[in-house]
Amino acid sequence: MVSKPRQQAWIISWRELRAEGVIRRSLLVADLERLTPLLSETIGEVDFKATLLTGEAKRNLITIEIKTALLMECQRCLTSCYVNVERSFQACVVEHESTENAESHVERLLEHLPEDCEVVLLEDGLMNVNHLIEDELLLSLPLVARHENQQDCLAQGYRTTALAEAVKVDEKTHVNPFSMLKSRGIEEK
Repeated sequence: MVSKPRQQAWIISWRELRAEGVIRRSLLVADLERLTPLLSETIGEVDFKATLLTGEAKRNLITIEIKTALLMECQRCLTSCYVNVERSFQACVVEHESTENAESHVERLLEHLPEDCEVVLLEDGLMNVNHLIEDELLLSLPLVARHENQQDCLAQGYRTTALAEAVKVDEKTHVNPFSMLKSRGIEEK
């Protein structure tokens, strides 16, 4: 596997993918501009693997698998928690053509694709998968991030309702701040 400069990690050569069949790369989480505002810290990498599907009917299809652990704010205890993401999706590679027949060629390709298949446009034999990967990560994020184990939240000071009731002060020993009003002739209504 040829090591690419970090800023070029999401650029895949179509010729290289066809020759190798599989390409593995890593992106820095900090390079994903739409994702970073949703994270508590932008550390780590997103590993991805692009695999060319074989067969005449699938000659332009690739499968992209992504795997990462993102740091988000736990909504129970408000500390950082890891959200593990493993996702796989298909994409159709369409070569950019500036001819009159290009539009009809693309339409014919799209007719035979599964509904959930993404489209990647090749420009000068290269495809940029950065936005596809970022889109998949955004779709994978939970609506409410939480530690998987509630014990992790308890260790950070989070208390459940049941725990709060167990710690609740006994009402019989609780002093009513308005009790002195009774001694002055003012009754509760």
